[in-house]
Formats: sequence, C-alpha cells, structure tokens
Amino acid sequence: MTTAFRIAALAGASMTILGACSSGGDSTAPVAPPVVVTPPPAAQSDTFVTVSGEITGFGSVIVNGTRYDTDSARVRKNGRDADLSDLSVGQIVAIRAKRNGEGQLPTALRVRYEEVLEGPVEAIATDGRSLTILGQTVFITDGTVFEDDLEFDAIQIDDVLEVSGSFTADGDIVASYVEISDEVDGDYEVHGTVGALDSQAQTFRVKGLKVFYGNAQLDDFDDRTLSNGDKVEVEGSVFQNDGTLIATQVEYEGDDLEEFEDEGENEGDDDDRYEAEVQGFITRFDAPTDFAVGDVDIVTNDATDFERCTADGLALDVEVEVEGVFDDNGVLVADEVECEIEANTFITAEVDEVDEGAGTVTLLGVTLAVNGSTAYQDKSRAKVREFGLDDIAVGDVLRVQAYDAAGEDLPIAKRLRRERDDKFRGPEVKGDLDAIETERLIVAGVTVTYAEDIEFELDEDEVSEAVFFDTVRLGDRLKARGVESEEGTLLADKLSIEDDDDDDEDND
Repeated sequence: MTTAFRIAALAGASMTILGACSSGGDSTAPVAPPVVVTPPPAAQSDTFVTVSGEITGFGSVIVNGTRYDTDSARVRKNGRDADLSDLSVGQIVAIRAKRNGEGQLPTALRVRYEEVLEGPVEAIATDGRSLTILGQTVFITDGTVFEDDLEFDAIQIDDVLEVSGSFTADGDIVASYVEISDEVDGDYEVHGTVGALDSQAQTFRVKGLKVFYGNAQLDDFDDRTLSNGDKVEVEGSVFQNDGTLIATQVEYEGDDLEEFEDEGENEGDDDDRYEAEVQGFITRFDAPTDFAVGDVDIVTNDATDFERCTADGLALDVEVEVEGVFDDNGVLVADEVECEIEANTFITAEVDEVDEGAGTVTLLGVTLAVNGSTAYQDKSRAKVREFGLDDIAVGDVLRVQAYDAAGEDLPIAKRLRRERDDKFRGPEVKGDLDAIETERLIVAGVTVTYAEDIEFELDEDEVSEAVFFDTVRLGDRLKARGVESEEGTLLADKLSIEDDDDDDEDND
C-alpha cells in the first residue's frame, strides 16, 4: 500500500468520519446545477487524486465544489457494492479519481461511503444542539442534513440513528448527515480512539463508551498489539448490566483505506505526485506550518495559498479543506488551504425571483448568489434528487443559509433547501442588525416593519418595546418572523435577539 493511500485513508475515514454502518438509501434530493458548478482547474493529464469530503450535490457527484464523472465508478457503501442513488447529500465520501486534463471533468474511479456511528440515542440536549449515542457526543449544526422526513424534534430516546460527520479535536462528532437506521437486529458501530485500556479486564473506552473486547475478533492489527491511542472501529449489539458494550469485532483503522485501494488496480501509484484533498476540522495545531486535519499531518510553506483566511486564522477546530501532495514521510504538503465560512444569514420565504443565467435567487428582497459549493436539498413533496437552481420557481418556499464573502458583491448561498408548502409557517429572517430606522429595521438586508401587537423577546423572555430597543445594538443577531407585506418587506409579529451560537436552531 502506498504512502498516498495510507494517508488519504485517514482523510477518508478518521478525519472525515467514514464510519461503517448501514444506511437508509436515497434520502435527500440535492444537486448543484450545471450552470454554477465550475470546471476543475487545469491539471496534468492522468493525474490521480484521493479526495475526501461532503457530498453537496448530484448529477454525477459533487464533492468539495468539484463535479466528478461517475459513469464508470465503482460505488461501495458500508463495505458492500452499491449504486450512486444509495448516497445522499451531507454524507462524507472518499473518491479515487483521475484528472483528465484542462476543461474536462475528473473521472471518479471508486466512491466509498461509510458512516461513523450507528446506535441508540441515549440523551437529547434540550437546546437541540447535540445527541449522545453510544457514549459519543454528536453535535447538530445548521449544516446537518436530515434524511427526507426526519426532523430533529421527532428523535426520541432509544431511536437507532446512523451518523456521518467529522471529528473535533476532542474526539466529538460534528454531524453532517443523520438518518434512522434501517438495520434490524444488526450490530451497533462506533469509530474512535482507544483509551483507558485494561488488558487484564480486556476493556477500553471510546470516549464515554466502555467496551469489553475479550471475545471480539481483532482485525487488521497484523503484528500490532491493541494500545491506547489506536484508531478503531468497534461492532457489537449486546450490553452488560453496567452499560459496557460486548464487542464482536474490533478493527484497527490506522490504514483504513487499504481496503479501498485493494478494490481497484492501484491506478496512479507509480506517479511521482500523490495528490489528495481532505476536508475536516483541525485536530492538532502546533503552528500554522504544522497541524493535522483528522489524522492527516499537514505542513504549509511560503508557496501555500490561503483562501478565505490567513495562516493566522488557523487554530484547533477550524474547519478547512486542504489540497496538496504527500511527501516521502506521508505528510501532506499543502498547495492550498481554504477555511470554511459559517453562515451568518438565514432566510425562509417564498421565492421572488430566480435567474439561472446569473446564478441567483431572490427572496424577501434579498438576492443571493449560488456557486459550485452550494449544497442543495429538496424536502418538498416532489423530492427531486438532482435538484438545483433550474428546478426552483417563483413561489417555491426556500430555506437558505448564506454568508458574506470578501470580494463578492452578493451574499453566497451555502445551503439551499426547498420546503413543503404545507409546513411553511411564514417568512423568517435571522442575521445581523444592519440599521435601525423610524418604525423599521434592516436585518441581513431585509426590511422589517412590525405590527402593533408584535411580541418582543430577549433571552427567550417577552419584554416591552422600550426594553427591547434599549437593549438592541447594531450588529446584534436578530430573528424576525411574520408575513411578507410587500416584496422585500417583512411585517414581523415577533422580534427576538438571538445568541451568536443559536444559529438555525430549527433543524428540521
């Protein structure tokens, strides 16, 4: 197995959470439209690359803003042959691809998907921001995609869920995709790091889960001995009285994509350049020139380009996408580091206008641009799988998360989801307070007026108008809900000041 695949393996599994559980099949319906997905950059013919990242659209498959031709790709899901239609937006995949030269889509040779966690829900945070499954903390964010009809509020204790996501520096999971398990009487699965190993009692811990491995099959350890710090996948379905999981299998994942490599013909392994793209959170940070994403060690140098941030902006748990070439020691030498920008504007409303040619959509009077990295999902009754800008019509209800980008004239839609009309509770905007004018506010570019019977809320408590306006300041995060009185104007029946970390708490 080459150095490139060993390290890219970590990008595909340990870093981006390619856990091994079964999934519920096609459960979302997104696609980035052809008019906004830009061709990949010019590349040397027959250059091979291993990519790990989140699916943001279909029509082949789109990962990390690049569309891959999947006509001849072998798709594997949870260790079994599958079809691309079995995958969903939000799931993190590893792709082995060949770049075909300037102006051509890269060809995906193999696509592999596995999930990080499958098990029963043990606890649900009252703020809707996290779950506990098999002793693992799973954070729910504004970017978490739920399968078709699943809503966070519908999740109950003991529901068996499957999760795809990325590890933080503390070993917690930030969920990118959540669905109800379709496995009946199957093993639960958890990926993580061995700790508190007791070789006499034959137990160890993966975060909050205690595991008994005395009767387990140990796979892929070769001449290794199970040790603290090992990255492992644990399977089992029976618990001891104290909650200890009795493992049926413990698999060493230090070389997790070796299986992925063996499925092909090791194409491109004789090339001098072992290229990779990895996406995830910084889990080790010694310096801007020396850090890790998941288990991938990365170095930067004077030739590294930084996008959407500078080297000084790197730190633990910053989400990044890194492109580069592996050196002889298996370290990824970064050609480019791109920092993820969090959404700061959230709008739910009927579409006022859509312009496919310009790649824009307008709602509540705010025009937003889409690009190749915009993630699409159709939760309307139509459930269009290859859903994109060309499927959107005036009057459709959209839920859009957007951000402001330096050098861009318009806010960029990070995630765009079409909703069911019968579940639409009225237009809503959440974002920074841009201006306070006579009897109106400007929130994230939306003009907000308010009725006499409006409800003002501060820290989830109703307050008077005087208290509200004595408290609010420009730049505060506000949420307004009401009706669209005229194009671009929201007549609010409720105004509230939101916490900075309270973004998109409605994760349905």
